[in-house]
Amino acid sequence: MQFRKQSLLVWATCLVTLPCVAQSTPAPATTPAPAAASTTVQTPAAQAPAAQPSTSGTRVHGTITDPDGELIPGATITFTPAKGTGKTVQSGSDGTYAISIPPGMYAFVVSMKGFSTYSALNVKIANVTGMTMDAKLIVGTTDQVVNVDANSVQLSVDPESNQSATVISGKDLDALSDDPDELTSELQALAGPSAGPNGGQIYVDGFTGGQLPPKSSIREIRINQNPFSAQYDRLGFGRIEVFTKPGTDKLHGNIQTNYNPSSFNSGQPPNLGANTYTPPYHTLFIFGSVTGPLSKWASYNLGGSHRNIQEDSYTYAQILANPATPTVVCNPGAGSTGCVQTTYTALTNFPQVRTDISPRIDLALGSKNVLTTRVQYVQNDTTNGGIGGTTLPTEGYNSDSKTTEVQMSDTQTYSARLINEDRFEYERDHSTQTALSNGPAVGVSGTFSTGGNGAQNNSVHNDHWEIQNYTSLALKKNFIRFGGRLRINREAENIQSGTNGSFTYASLTYNGVGTDNSYATGTPTQFSYTVVNNHDIGYSLADLGLYLETDWKARQNLTISYGIRYETQTNLPADHHDFAPRVSLSYGVGPYSKPPKTVIRAGFGIFYDRFGGGNVLTLAQENGANTTVYTESTVPTGCTPQSFVVSKANCIGGVSATALTTYSASSTLRSPYTIQSAFGADQQLGRIGTLSVNYIHSQGVHQLATQNTDYPTGANPVLPPAGSPVNFQYFTQGVFNQNQLTLNGRVQTARWLSLGGYYAINSAHGDTSGAGSFITTPYNMAADYGRTGFAVRNRMLLYGAVSMPHYMQFSPFVIGQSGNPYNITEGIDLNKDSILTDRPYLVPFGTAGAKTINGCGTFLSRTSANAPAGSQVVPINYCTGPALFTFNFRLTKTWGFGGMKQTANANPQGQGQGQPGGQPGGGNHGGGGGRGGPPGGGGGMGFGGGGTSTGKRYNLGVGLIVSNLFGNQDLATPNGVLLSPQFGTSTQLTGGAYTTSNAVRRIAISASFNF
Repeated sequence: MQFRKQSLLVWATCLVTLPCVAQSTPAPATTPAPAAASTTVQTPAAQAPAAQPSTSGTRVHGTITDPDGELIPGATITFTPAKGTGKTVQSGSDGTYAISIPPGMYAFVVSMKGFSTYSALNVKIANVTGMTMDAKLIVGTTDQVVNVDANSVQLSVDPESNQSATVISGKDLDALSDDPDELTSELQALAGPSAGPNGGQIYVDGFTGGQLPPKSSIREIRINQNPFSAQYDRLGFGRIEVFTKPGTDKLHGNIQTNYNPSSFNSGQPPNLGANTYTPPYHTLFIFGSVTGPLSKWASYNLGGSHRNIQEDSYTYAQILANPATPTVVCNPGAGSTGCVQTTYTALTNFPQVRTDISPRIDLALGSKNVLTTRVQYVQNDTTNGGIGGTTLPTEGYNSDSKTTEVQMSDTQTYSARLINEDRFEYERDHSTQTALSNGPAVGVSGTFSTGGNGAQNNSVHNDHWEIQNYTSLALKKNFIRFGGRLRINREAENIQSGTNGSFTYASLTYNGVGTDNSYATGTPTQFSYTVVNNHDIGYSLADLGLYLETDWKARQNLTISYGIRYETQTNLPADHHDFAPRVSLSYGVGPYSKPPKTVIRAGFGIFYDRFGGGNVLTLAQENGANTTVYTESTVPTGCTPQSFVVSKANCIGGVSATALTTYSASSTLRSPYTIQSAFGADQQLGRIGTLSVNYIHSQGVHQLATQNTDYPTGANPVLPPAGSPVNFQYFTQGVFNQNQLTLNGRVQTARWLSLGGYYAINSAHGDTSGAGSFITTPYNMAADYGRTGFAVRNRMLLYGAVSMPHYMQFSPFVIGQSGNPYNITEGIDLNKDSILTDRPYLVPFGTAGAKTINGCGTFLSRTSANAPAGSQVVPINYCTGPALFTFNFRLTKTWGFGGMKQTANANPQGQGQGQPGGQPGGGNHGGGGGRGGPPGGGGGMGFGGGGTSTGKRYNLGVGLIVSNLFGNQDLATPNGVLLSPQFGTSTQLTGGAYTTSNAVRRIAISASFNF
């Protein structure tokens, strides 16, 4: 006797017989058991209500076998609910069946002449796209009765069922921030430590890039699922997939308001020199959605949000000022006129307004063709941006951006085995940035910056097109998927950047070491300015990816997935053919007669990174023709920021015509790639828990970096004289090696508890951190090999939901990590390559003139005569910043009134929406709908922004949202510039997922109404 209930599998389509709309979006494909021939389906069709198919629900499929594992055709399979009549289907000639039934509790009965009747009681059919129910019949007349624990967790050998993945839906979404920007940071934290310098990637309904939709429109989030699928270009560990809600057959909606006044928050910590008084500020956030039918064959979901942030940015810097006017920065060279070093603190009003709207329509074009269209418009305006930390208010800017996005998906179901999906996206972005000051930019390395902002009055237009086509084919033991994606980006800019010049000083005051390039004496270490010859520049970039893969179920407890991906792109003349093989294996330990308690997983793949549009734009902009950039280490006599404002002639006329800075690409430039392998195990822990342990090795090859190729060559090159040209060249000779060990856990009960999280330990060494990484010594990358900037040693995260009595819900979100690695630099250009990345000596404690960072080391300038013999340059990223930890939570209470609510049938078949290139019906595609929740527990298709559901027609909820409950001072990475008076100290809070940069703790209140 055998009853095998595999983990939730997802199909990306409506049934062949279903003229559905709400189910229109292709669901995430998984590796299903082969579907039965369509002629065997006996489920009667009923009249469909508005916006739902004739037989809505979860697609259940499986295989019927005898004791020897031979297939049994013609068996009768019946699913009988607790109330109402059952539905029946027969197994086909290959022993498989497929049927669609509404979610709920069922008796699963299989009968066949000559075999005992098989009965499985208390079978829970969840509100997902699809699931597998297999049965093994025994010969004879004795009936088999199996009592199934509907709450138990079961493992599967399907490639997309890896327990190292994170699937967040229903009430678990309440643990995440409602703010789209904060939600992005939290999702990146959920994805865990990134492999390589480029990290993971976010997909929205299968498309790359774009804006996150309002949280009220999000149905499900999947992270790190099926990491070695050939469908995706980027690394699977770190992939974030967001799926939006479809329409429903009944009118439902919600609206929620979050309010955070400054009186609820704590201020800046005293060690950042915080003012005792903080001007009042607040954040008001309103969002919601409404969904319902448009006609018998169409449904809609309309979501939107409006955010008004009226807060302050905090500046904490060291300046030169007259004691009589301590907030007014003295001009360079005024060190002998009564100006002294002073601590500068300021709060600058920083209002931000963001509005978005996101309608979606699902339309059935007959019984086998479904069209989904989603539009999103986002407008984001900021005032006084770019201020804070060591940046003074004069260097701020105002910005505004508008984004319009259109996504369309057309799914064609040719048969129960063959499905095709076409996808199209167009995105249009327009942004402007206007500097608050037209003066030159003035900065002291690691100390303060003031004057004008370098990005003067820029305007950018960006167009993005994406076309996808994916096909899935289910065979007896193979599930085949193939398809392709074409992306085209076009960007046009009207530029003014750098036209007002830039003055850089090595230190605030002269410290007696090396050349005096101090602000006090007014002697810059570097001066640059830009002449724009062509204000309108742009680029076009296209990339193509094709793939073919199959999931081969070699045995009942063994699935082998293998495939290959081909990629190419424009603007990369030396590399047009990138092949990326992928393979993974899932093996269930134990006998066939029971679901596996342990699943061994292994995988290998090659993942390419594209040479991005930003780099292509830099090549077009700074080629010496469109713009002419001059950089001079010896500033002309009399050239000061004050004189430059009055007349640029003296400064420009004194700069050598050969001091030209340009960008170029190496003739051997190619696509960077990462070779990744992983090995691990998923373990079931009792009925409600799972644990996944994985070792991941990543090796970066041909990684991007930048160096000055006009620099003299040779073992001991003569330093280039003033006025020498600089050519920054992109090249791909970098490497990195990374090893990670991750533990992912999940505990879930039917009614009250849902918790998930991970712990990761990470080690990474390399010689570059991407295209924006300038190597310290031209032609010698080995000098920069060491700990990378993404080598955060430890990370942990916990999230979930706890349902309490009286319709209360507690949703924690806890994250912590070791400190970020950071570099120690001199603050001056010792080797005259025009980049201020030179590192000092690492010397013994107590060395005269040296500076010490507790817990890291003692450092001395390489220009000092006090350096002990044989002193070594400090390794790159040698120091580690402070550890970070925050405990966020949301507590909600809900009251219900009105009659009992009828559950909406939302996008039958589990509301599937394909993932990036998600092919209907196969593999790791799309999202399988939310988990069905118990009464009062949220549920997979909850229509609320916060709180839980009472089951009543109307629900009113109030909530408390606390960020950083324990007030941990999560400080940003310390200042690593040796010549700065703030060397080794943090000048601001870290922000990001660890509360904001201007408050240690935040408390907001929320109110929501659902109907």
